[in-house]
Amino acid sequence: YLEQKAIQSSTLTAAYNAQQDYIARTEAYIRRFKAGIKSKMARGRQSQLDRLERIDAPVQHEEFELRLPPAAECADRVLIMEDLTIGYGEKVLAKGINLTLRRGEKAALLGANGTGKTTLLRTILGEIAPLKGKAKIGSRVQIGYFSQSYERLNPEQTLLENFVVEYGFTEEHTRSMLGGMLFHGDDVFKKIGELSGGQKARLVLLKLVLDGANCLVLDEPTNHLDIMAREAVEAALEAFDGTVLVVSHDRYFVNEVADRIWEIEDLEVKDYKGNYDFYLEEKQKKAAALAQAQEEAEKAAAYAEAQAKKQQQTAATPVKSKKQEDKKRRYSPDEAARLLPKVELQIREQEAMMGLLEKQMADPANHTSPEHSAAMAAEHEEYEQTIAELMEKWELLMEAAEDA
Repeated sequence: YLEQKAIQSSTLTAAYNAQQDYIARTEAYIRRFKAGIKSKMARGRQSQLDRLERIDAPVQHEEFELRLPPAAECADRVLIMEDLTIGYGEKVLAKGINLTLRRGEKAALLGANGTGKTTLLRTILGEIAPLKGKAKIGSRVQIGYFSQSYERLNPEQTLLENFVVEYGFTEEHTRSMLGGMLFHGDDVFKKIGELSGGQKARLVLLKLVLDGANCLVLDEPTNHLDIMAREAVEAALEAFDGTVLVVSHDRYFVNEVADRIWEIEDLEVKDYKGNYDFYLEEKQKKAAALAQAQEEAEKAAAYAEAQAKKQQQTAATPVKSKKQEDKKRRYSPDEAARLLPKVELQIREQEAMMGLLEKQMADPANHTSPEHSAAMAAEHEEYEQTIAELMEKWELLMEAAEDA
C-alpha cells in the first residue's frame, strides 16, 4: 500500500508541476503578445487556458498534535461509588458497585451493548439519579465529558463564531487552534451542524483541552476518528497527568490508554487492575478454572451414580443367594450333567467380553469424557457380577454332580 501510494503521489505531483509550468508559460505568452500582431493567437491561448481542467495541488501528509495541559490539583479520590445501583425505574443494570478512581488513574469501562456503560457514566456525572447508594465526585475535580451526541455544540453557529462567543478568542487565535485540529481556510466558516462525525469529535476534544479539565470522562471518543487522529488522541491521553474514564469498543485504544479495566457483567462491575492484555489473561484464567470445576463436578456425579448402582446391586445379593440355595436343593445329578457345559460356556463368553472391555478401558482415546469413562466402569462391574453369579451356579452344579 505504501509503495503504491508513494508512486501515485509522485505521479500526481509530477503532473501538477508540469501543468503549472504550462500555465506559467502560456500566461507569459498571453501577456507578451495580447496587444501585438499575435493578439489573435494570444486570445486563442487564453481560451485554451480557460478550458483547461486544473489539477488540484497534491495534499501533503497532515498532522495535528492534541496537547492536554497539566491537570489542576484535586483530591486523591476523584470518583467514588459506594454500594451503587444503577438503572431506570424497575430495571436494574448493575448493583453493589464499590469502586474508587484515584488521581492519575486511567480506567476503561467495558461491557456488552445494553449492560449500562453510558448509564453508569451519566449516574457518576449526576445526570441520572442512582437507584441506590452514592456516586460522588472528589474535591476540586473538574470533569470534561465527551458525549457521543455532542450536546455542547450549537449546530447553527460557525466554528469561528462558536470560539469567539464561548471563549472570547480573536479570529487569528481561533484559526490557529482550529488549524492544529485540521480545520483549514474556509472550514472555519462552516456551520457546526454541517460537520462530519469525525470533525465534531475533534472539535469536542479541542474544547475539553481548552476547558482545563483534570478528569476526562469519554464516551466512545474514537468512533469517528481516522487512524491519524486516533493515534494523536492516544498519545495525548497517555501523556495526560490527570484522571481518565473512557468507554470504548476500540480494544487497541483501550490497551494503549487504560491501566485499569472495569467490566459490567451479570449486573456487577468487575475490577481488573491492569491494561486490556492483563484483563484478557485474567478472563482466560477464570474460564479455565470454571471449566475444570465443571469437569470435576461431572466426575463426582458420575462416581456417585456408579456407587449408588453398586449399592443397589449389593442390596439385591441376599435375594439372589436365597434363589441359589433354593436351586441347590432342586438340582439332581442328571440336571447337573446337562447344565454344567452350558454354564461353563456362559462363563467363558462373559470373561471374553469383559476382556475386550478392559482393552477399551486401557486406551486413553476412549476416555473422552467423564460420562463415557463412568459408563465403561459400570459395564465392567456388571460383567464381574454376572461372572460371579455363574461361578456360584457352577459350584452348585459340581456339588450335585459329585453326589451322583
